Amino acid sequence: MDLRSVGLGVSVAFAWLTTGFACGEHAIAADDAAERDGSPDDNVVDMETDGAPEAVADVDAETDGDGGGDAGAGSLTVTILASPGSWGVSWRVRADWEWAPVEGALVAFDLPDGERRELTAAADGRVTFRDFDWLPGAEAAVTAWADGFGLASAVGIGPESSPVLLLPTLGDPSAEGVEVSGTFQNFTDMMNSFLLTSRDCGGLFWGGIDWTFMVPPGTAAELIGFEILPASRPDGGRENTILGWLVQEVGPFTEPAVVDLDFAGGASTTRVSGSFRLPARMDSPLRELVPGCSAVLVHRPNPGAVFTPIVKGVFGFATTIARRIDGAGWDYELEYVTGLDTTAASTWFELHGNGDEYSALVLPGPPAGGTLDCEFIEPASLVRPADPSRPHPLHEQITWTSARSDVTPVVAILDGPACLWWVEGPPGATSLTVPRTPSAPGARAVLGAEARSARVELQALDGDGECIVAHASTDTFLLVAP
Repeated sequence: MDLRSVGLGVSVAFAWLTTGFACGEHAIAADDAAERDGSPDDNVVDMETDGAPEAVADVDAETDGDGGGDAGAGSLTVTILASPGSWGVSWRVRADWEWAPVEGALVAFDLPDGERRELTAAADGRVTFRDFDWLPGAEAAVTAWADGFGLASAVGIGPESSPVLLLPTLGDPSAEGVEVSGTFQNFTDMMNSFLLTSRDCGGLFWGGIDWTFMVPPGTAAELIGFEILPASRPDGGRENTILGWLVQEVGPFTEPAVVDLDFAGGASTTRVSGSFRLPARMDSPLRELVPGCSAVLVHRPNPGAVFTPIVKGVFGFATTIARRIDGAGWDYELEYVTGLDTTAASTWFELHGNGDEYSALVLPGPPAGGTLDCEFIEPASLVRPADPSRPHPLHEQITWTSARSDVTPVVAILDGPACLWWVEGPPGATSLTVPRTPSAPGARAVLGAEARSARVELQALDGDGECIVAHASTDTFLLVAP
């Protein structure tokens, strides 16, 4: 059964099953505040890069950003950090993940005049490109890659930019974990659905009474589970009967183990109610999408200005989502477990289609109920490729239309649930061209020769309001490398 049948929508699933990273070009890495003595030769190192020319990586913490009128006076500092990896439902985030700098990352800079330069990141993950001209009205792009990682790009950047690129970690991170399995005890009916997540190590099980789960080796993990009987409403909403909760610590384990999880102990829960509205425009595509809402625990937000929080576990679900009498929105009731550390909690509201199309709002903190005033973003409407089922050349322009101009577009290129390449465009853009990869053979091998699925996301932060982030996605389409 699809998780959307219980109101756990596409965006939450993507946050589990993809890296959930983004390249926030206006973000500043955590150690940017560190003082440096400012001497001109500090932190300038010579490096060699496999597949790239010898380069000088100037990693001053400051970014000049001077697009001044002097010839060759331009500069651009790029920061490269590591994002967690993903692969299927065994995905998890290391509890101590710190978005570490990627030393040795190869960074390609496509200059406004068409020239390309490459530098290698130093220990703090930074490179600075100098001595070029910011041509009036021209834009540039940067793309980063490192061994063991995917790719990240920021395109359409200008003199005021300070890109922070977050590289997706490739491979299966569950290989570092220990498999724990067992059978649920004291449930109501084995024909119901069961979901198991974790408070602190990520991961997801959805199925019957026999379960498996990956936990970090040598570390105890607190698991959260529930038994649910989902049903659809005639108005397109949801009616979920939650028949039992459990919160149980397991481990620590260093090798595979068998554990029985028992619903007899139960868990303390509470319910809240509220509503969220749909756009007033009657022809808005959001009015045709299916609603969902849930309470989740997230990993610490990444340092990007645009991001999708990375889900560690679900601790609350909608029991009822019903269309309002006036048809302008949805009323909901949501039940969630209390007594947990919810400093990393958020509440997700979502509208989703039959495929991967969705629009979501993410609020800080555990569910509070009441009327939600945040505005959903309408998913982009693809113009090119015109036929999403036919492979579109990787480096040909992707275009779309959007009902809002205050959103930042990103193109995510995927391998199943895992993200291989994240390309961020400038705010308000309605087109984007995926850059060339850096020159190293490993960078060119990330996508391979087969067609890859991709999607266009529109994202917006509401720093002064109550929403952490609003984001929407098209359904997937195909891209193929030349």
